[in-house]
Amino acid sequence: MRNNLAPYGYAVIASALSFIAIVVTLTLSLPGYDFRHQLMSELALGSGVFFAPSMFFAFLALAFPFFTLCLARIGCRKEVRIIAALAAAAFVGAGVFPLDVATDLHVALVAMAFIASGLTMYGLAAGAGAFDRWRGFSRILLVSLALSAASGSIIPIGIAQRLAAATILIWFIGIGIALIRHK
Repeated sequence: MRNNLAPYGYAVIASALSFIAIVVTLTLSLPGYDFRHQLMSELALGSGVFFAPSMFFAFLALAFPFFTLCLARIGCRKEVRIIAALAAAAFVGAGVFPLDVATDLHVALVAMAFIASGLTMYGLAAGAGAFDRWRGFSRILLVSLALSAASGSIIPIGIAQRLAAATILIWFIGIGIALIRHK
């Protein structure tokens, strides 16, 4: 039997790896940037035409897997697909409205995107047929996402945000693998 979901899985993994490549490249390229104490969105504030467009594409890379989950019709409830679409739209909005242009809107969109990401993780862990074997994995990552987001007042904010983002990226890679292996 042919797996029609495999291309979606490869796209999700490629998107996660693209985000990582963009953020690491920008972090290493921006003089004086301290990843421990600065948010990833601040990478768009670098001088030159390289930084802001690159961060826009980084936000698109975070949005794309959520759109993919909506398109793949992987057996999850309609409500989960709607929340995934909300996460995608919020990540795109955060890229369209960067920190230096619309600070409050950008921060609100990033917060909404992370919350919707967690709700999507929860929704898929609660009963998507294609991901039955990944439920425990999703639940562990959901707890990790919540703890990372809540730790911003305990550990440096840049580290807390990166831990939360890493949780989502690891989840993307796991979802990508599940889509590739789906029969």
